[in-house]
Amino acid sequence: MTTRAIRRLRRRSALAPNGVGASPEIKRSYLVWTRLQGLYRRWVQAGSQRQPHAPLHLRWVASFDDFYADLGPIPENHTVQALDPLQPLGPKNCRLVEIPVSPGGQPRRGVQPLLISADGATRSIREWAEVLGIADHQLRYRLWKGETIEDQLAQAQSRSTTAAAA
Repeated sequence: MTTRAIRRLRRRSALAPNGVGASPEIKRSYLVWTRLQGLYRRWVQAGSQRQPHAPLHLRWVASFDDFYADLGPIPENHTVQALDPLQPLGPKNCRLVEIPVSPGGQPRRGVQPLLISADGATRSIREWAEVLGIADHQLRYRLWKGETIEDQLAQAQSRSTTAAAA
């Protein structure tokens, strides 16, 4: 299917949000669908040398209505993930997953953070650094030197008690 054919099909979609009266869930679903369309277009343009199968089920390439009928509304901070990455993304090979969000409200992408447990809490290095009130690169350096999170918590508590006493 060519890019021009995909554009024609996209224009004919009955559910495609045009900005008037579309719910946020439909708009979010449409945004995810257009990103998957881009994935399919890049696969077609690359000539499929790297990946022998289409990355997207042809039913979903053809119609947003079919995509929406299969998945339903996609909530905010969620996206589609393949169950089997070696198979095309389609109705039987996908699930909705939550996108991790930082305390500032921005989605966290990339490598999953290393989780460290201390004092009954499990957090990433960035979250421990926020708790301790230091930069995350400083905490990484201290951990690299051999200090533990417990040492850092004790130092933070002693700093706060001396600051409160002064």
